[in-house]
Order: sequence, then C-alpha cells, then structure tokens
Amino acid sequence: MTSIDNLAEEIMQGLQEYADLADTAMKKAVRKTATQVKNEISANAPKDTGKYAKSWATKKTGENSHSLEMAVHSKNRYQLAHLIEKGHAKRGGGRVSGKPHIAPAEENGVQVRIIQKICHGGREISSTFVREALTEGDMELVNALLSEPYFICGRVAHGNRIGRTLGMPTVNLHPQEGKLLPPNGVYFSTVTYGQQTFYGVTNIGYKPTVEDTHRMGVETYIYDFDEDIYEKDITVHLFHFERPEQKFAGLAELKDAIAKNVADGKRYFNI
Repeated sequence: MTSIDNLAEEIMQGLQEYADLADTAMKKAVRKTATQVKNEISANAPKDTGKYAKSWATKKTGENSHSLEMAVHSKNRYQLAHLIEKGHAKRGGGRVSGKPHIAPAEENGVQVRIIQKICHGGREISSTFVREALTEGDMELVNALLSEPYFICGRVAHGNRIGRTLGMPTVNLHPQEGKLLPPNGVYFSTVTYGQQTFYGVTNIGYKPTVEDTHRMGVETYIYDFDEDIYEKDITVHLFHFERPEQKFAGLAELKDAIAKNVADGKRYFNI
C-alpha cells in the first residue's frame, strides 16, 4: 500500500514531468511562431532588390527552464523597417504611403488557436502515457511520444575498469537524482560528446556480476571510441531495450554476453 508521503511524492514527480513536457512543447511552439512571423514578413515585404525582404531573421533574446523569448528583426535594414511600414514624408512635400507587412504578421503570430490534443494510437499523449511506456522499457514508443529520443545526461565518472579488463572499455555516469529511468537492463544507444555523436550499448543498473552496490549507474560501451573523457559531460540517448540486467556466474560469461550485445547493436544500427 502506498503511504500518503509516497503518494504525494509520486504526484509531485508526475506534475514535474508534465511541466517538463509542457515547457518543451511551449518552446517548440515559440520557435515555430517566430519563424512563421519572419517568413510572412519576408513574403509580404516590398521587393526592389530583395535585400530588405531577405534581411529578416529570428534570434533568441532570453531563455530559462520555463520560458523562451524570440525576436523577429531586420539584421541590416532595420532603419528602413519603420519607414516602409508606416510611410514617410517626401522632401519636396507630400507623403509616401506605408506598406504594412510587419503588423499583419505580428497579429497572425499571436492569434489564439484552439487545436485538438495530440494522440498516438488513438490515445491522448500525456505524462502518464510516457511514464507507462518508459516503465515497460518500450523506448520506441517513448521516443515517439516525446518526438525525440529519451536521454540521460551527466558527467563521466571513474568506474572499476572491468570493461577495459574485458577488452570493452566503457564510460560511466550517475543519473541525476529523481530522474525517471526505464527498467534496469541493456539498451542500444547513442552518446553525444561535444559536437559528435557515437553509437553505443548501455547498461542501466547496479552491475551485479562485478559490484556489490546499491548505487544506480549508466554504463556505456561506445563503438570505435578510445578517448579519455573523465569528468566530461555526455548525453546518452536510448533507442531500444535489448534485455534485462542479470547476474552472471563470472567474468567470462559476462564478457560473452557483452560481446553478443555489441554484435546485436551493430545489426540494430546497421553499422
């Protein structure tokens, strides 16, 4: 039976996950709207040489975990924008009429639109749906619901070097506290380090064959990689649950299992 304290904790965690999903969706919508406004201004702008229309761009002016501010601006023709939009007086008298192309785009950009809730397989996408799929280890479904691969990020920590002893060096990181994780086991993954992304095989769990610990770890063998990245930040994306974590009789049996996972991962990624 779930205690009141545990129930409250689960509710708060669910709300936080929902908020994270909502923040991600909101930021995508802001970026999309900014791009649409920029494109509409460019399309409706007066075109003499075309330089003015092409000068419009978007830029991020502020962001935190719960908000994103984008600006639409003319990069190098900003002096003309007001004159063209509102019109201006002629030197010898009279006035040049304005050609509104900014205001209509702004109005369209802030229109309130009521849209249908997004569904997958006939079910509304929600934090509960994502949590259920993640708990079952269905990474293909999780990634479809999130519209991007599920990831775990952290700083590479020193391990026990068993992987190197077995001829399969790995990188280790400890997931942040409170991170909702899939079932312990082996996953086909990618690892992003700096500007590069590599294929890998990841084990999530406690490594029962070689350690007697209760600390959760994320250990990844990276294909064709032999750099020292201790204390560097990496991001591990999970794509497919291969098998549950298990305790083997010894290192030889563990090595055979890892070798099979590595071979299967190559076939999965077609590398």
